[in-house]
Amino acid sequence: MFELSRTVRFSVNLHESGACNNKNADLQQNSFAGLPSMLGLGAHYEVVVACRGNADPVTGYLMNINEIDRAVRGHVVPLVQQAVISKPSAKPLQVLPLMLGALQRALGNSVS
Repeated sequence: MFELSRTVRFSVNLHESGACNNKNADLQQNSFAGLPSMLGLGAHYEVVVACRGNADPVTGYLMNINEIDRAVRGHVVPLVQQAVISKPSAKPLQVLPLMLGALQRALGNSVS
């Protein structure tokens, strides 16, 4: 059994209207600060994802870290954006179960 841990960073940029404004954020790439990138003032997040399982016998990999990145950006970022817009005073523990469920579905129940 192996464990792979990956930190994925992203920002949630709010427009004056209160809507998320991440449309142009990917154009300003900063690999350390994450994608979507920060545009002006916004909120910065880090998600640490740990996956467990057996290594592929051919490649020796548990999984490609790009799969984790895609799962976070495709499933977690929209959940956080929605929470920031609709429930800005929500506690993180209210959003975490939704994030975990989305990651489990996207990564084949390997998230530990």
